[in-house]
Amino acid sequence: MEIFSTLTVVFFVAGIVLFADAIRKGATVKKASWLVWLALDSAALVNMAFDHTLNAQIISAVGGAIVIVITALKYGASGWSKLDKACLLIGATAVPWVIIKPTAGTAISCVGMLIASWPTFKGAYLAPEKEGGLAWSVFWFSCLSGLLAVPKWTLASSIQPVTFMLVETIMLFLIYIRPRFRRRLATQN
Repeated sequence: MEIFSTLTVVFFVAGIVLFADAIRKGATVKKASWLVWLALDSAALVNMAFDHTLNAQIISAVGGAIVIVITALKYGASGWSKLDKACLLIGATAVPWVIIKPTAGTAISCVGMLIASWPTFKGAYLAPEKEGGLAWSVFWFSCLSGLLAVPKWTLASSIQPVTFMLVETIMLFLIYIRPRFRRRLATQN
């Protein structure tokens, strides 16, 4: 299990470096998603520490989200879409529940993470070539390692790695698989 925890951190840090570099080079980044992810990952980290289910992936996610938020604020596009604002508001509503209901806080924050992912999913749907696909691929491997590092499969210890894997898998589908289907359909018509 320890090797997978180590691989989780190595892949996650590599993904953050690649994504920050991609942002500096013009890749799109949805600030709303990353701000909510930072808040909810931080809340999940606290709850997981209280539940004694803390893992290397959530620690890396908080540190990585800080780096991406700072990079996005400096190099990312300005402004907020209506979807960004809505997901920011809806995702942020999970934060008080994390504090009020600590035992369910990690699960609630994971639902908020999925909601906060919609602007990022939309960006990948509309312009997959602008999403920093290599970084998302490396994040996916981090998530795979994170799943393999789960010591005991309980809701408290597995919901965060499963949620992260779901987000990364959707992103890879939107970046790599969906465009191939689109091209194939276009050539058939």
